[in-house]
Amino acid sequence: MQQNYSWTRKKEQPCVLIVIHNVAERLLLKRMCQEEGCVVHTSETGLAALQILAANGGMYTLCLIDAVLPDIEPQSLCSQMSELVRGGAANQTNVYPLVVLNP
Repeated sequence: MQQNYSWTRKKEQPCVLIVIHNVAERLLLKRMCQEEGCVVHTSETGLAALQILAANGGMYTLCLIDAVLPDIEPQSLCSQMSELVRGGAANQTNVYPLVVLNP
């Protein structure tokens, strides 16, 4: 029996934010996500990712984050992203999955 590992598609396309400093890895992940029908935004740095997140209202289905970024620690980036998405309210639960990828 063959398993299907494709993401479930709903009426709205999933939107993924990829924060990877390595160009080849970033482009590969972008292409893979696009092939699954996702809208993809990419960033080379954590600070640029925060700007993208703010500009798009934090409306992402998933965020893939490099474990090694040139400008910020991934843990700090995840905290700042969660805070930005929640708008500072600790009781809100509209935070999406943040996945940190090791090299």
